[in-house]
Amino acid sequence: MNLLLVVDQNLSYRQAVQVAYNKAKMNGGVDEFTERVCQALFSTPEPTTVYHESDMDGVEYTPDGGVNFASWGGAANYEQSKIDGRKGYADWLQESMRRIGEELNVDCMSSATSLNSRAVSFVVDEKGELKAVSLTGQLTPEEERRFSRLLNERQDLKTLAVEYARVMLSLLSCTKAGPNAGYAQLFKPS
Repeated sequence: MNLLLVVDQNLSYRQAVQVAYNKAKMNGGVDEFTERVCQALFSTPEPTTVYHESDMDGVEYTPDGGVNFASWGGAANYEQSKIDGRKGYADWLQESMRRIGEELNVDCMSSATSLNSRAVSFVVDEKGELKAVSLTGQLTPEEERRFSRLLNERQDLKTLAVEYARVMLSLLSCTKAGPNAGYAQLFKPS
């Protein structure tokens, strides 16, 4: 019997296999081979290292004309799937924040306060509050406070921004592209 392994961002590979194994045992058992493989995995300690994204396009040619291809084992494939899921989520969060920013700009333009002409962005502070910042230095302190208040009134934007920062912090240390990736365009660590 094969195990149905579900990728869960909160579980290590070993923990996910344990969940799948327990479900399979409740639903009729596992075959002898699966049992041996699972017990071997469960008897090893959890890895203490953090998985880092790896290249799968490494083709190696041997002197005798053979070709070696890179391949992932179960744990590496599982961890890479978690990273890929976080990348997709970061992309979605980034695009959602851009849409809200466009809505805010339209709102500001209708009230004779243009964000575009002032090049305003924002940062998320340690408390999860949004703080407007001028990219060109053209905002007065009063305008920064007003834009910050406007940003913080949008609970949807606050929620997305805090979640985006959390996801990006979990991705930057384990991906090859790091802060240069497309999904990291809005993230600038201080």
